[in-house]
Amino acid sequence: MSHLAFHFGTTADVDVLWSAVPRFGWKHLYADRHPWVGGEEHYAAFVESGEQSMVELVATL
Repeated sequence: MSHLAFHFGTTADVDVLWSAVPRFGWKHLYADRHPWVGGEEHYAAFVESGEQSMVELVATL
């Protein structure tokens, strides 16, 4: 398994989480393509924990 993905509410919810994760020891992934890493119809934040667990948090468009 490469990562876990979760539905995470609105685009604003994803943006709030994206801004907050560094304060909790998580890091941003694909920051240069955020929030459209999965394409124009896929708004998501990809983050990684200190244990290198990747999580994708997807917004409803």
